[in-house]
Amino acid sequence: MGLLARREHSRLELFQKVSKKQFNTDLISENIDDFIEHDWQSDLRYGEMVVRSRILKCHGPVKISRELQQKGISSDIIEDIINIDVDWSELAETALKKRFPSHGESQNEIAKQYRFLLQRGFTNEIIKAALQNF
Repeated sequence: MGLLARREHSRLELFQKVSKKQFNTDLISENIDDFIEHDWQSDLRYGEMVVRSRILKCHGPVKISRELQQKGISSDIIEDIINIDVDWSELAETALKKRFPSHGESQNEIAKQYRFLLQRGFTNEIIKAALQNF
C-alpha cells in the first residue's frame, strides 16, 4: 500500500516490486486483486498518467506504447489511452522546434531531424507531416 501512496503503479510493476521482498506470490496476487477491487490500483489510471507525462516530454505514440507494454498494460488499454485528443503531428513539430532552431536545408540536416523524431517514438507519417509543417 505504501508504494501506491507515493505514485501510481501498474499491476505488473507493483507485483515485481513487492515480490523482491520475498513474500508469497499468491498472497501478493490476492492483495493486488483487493487493491484493484477497491480501485486503489488501476492500470488505466497508471497508463493515463504515463501518457500525460510523456506528452509533456514530446514523446511519440510508438515510444509511449512500448513503455506501457513493458509495464504490463494490456493492448486494449494502451489503444484507448494513446488515442486521446492529441495532435501527434503538432507534438512532433513542437519537439523539432525545441531541438532545432530552423528547418534543415541540406539532406543531412533533414535526415538528422527525421532520426530525432524517430527516436522520440513518432511514426513515419507523423514525422513527414511535422517536417513539412516545420
